[in-house]
Amino acid sequence: MVEIGYAVDPVHRRKGYARAALVILLEKAEALPEVRTVRTSLSVDDPLCWRLVTQYGFVDVGEHEDDQRGPVTVFERTLSSLRSSSKPQQESDDSTTKSPKRAVEAPVGREEPDASVHPVAAPSLRQRLATFVRNLTR
Repeated sequence: MVEIGYAVDPVHRRKGYARAALVILLEKAEALPEVRTVRTSLSVDDPLCWRLVTQYGFVDVGEHEDDQRGPVTVFERTLSSLRSSSKPQQESDDSTTKSPKRAVEAPVGREEPDASVHPVAAPSLRQRLATFVRNLTR
């Protein structure tokens, strides 16, 4: 198992940086054959982050008290059947599909960005984030 995390400065939120960081971290984890599970811990009061990780196959596995951040919700994703698929998963009407324990909704008045013009599609952003992550893991 590997635990991932990322942070986005408040002035740069809602621009696709968290999604780009998540995709890069998942690709890195998927490239390591010994990694079977990816875990992330999110603040219990951050539904936008919950929505993002559940779009990539993470499921809510419980809560715990973090010494620095207080209560957090733990999400995990199993990679064995999802290798090479760092793309959001389509929502399913199948009642057997695991979903988060809580309903996750965007705050009132905030719409999800249009994927066709989303900044994460820009290669320069992806390249900059990839370089940043590579430098962190050296």
